[in-house]
Amino acid sequence: MSEALERVIADQQLKIARLTEMVDRNHITLEYNYKELVELKDAAFSVMNAPNNYAYRQTLRETLTKQGWCLSCEQMPCECDE
Repeated sequence: MSEALERVIADQQLKIARLTEMVDRNHITLEYNYKELVELKDAAFSVMNAPNNYAYRQTLRETLTKQGWCLSCEQMPCECDE
């Protein structure tokens, strides 16, 4: 094999390795985001099914706070500096 062809092959293998790592990181991020979404959904539907249950409401508040939502300005990230 010529030296130029070997360089091209090595470059392509490096690009493939970087893209594979990026796909793996994206899968991990998607799994994490999905778990957070499921947790939020469960907390929200618990409140909707039993709106007078303080424990469910507190769980929803804790879930929102843990995920980065500000309960005062209702933004993520917080815009009210609290």
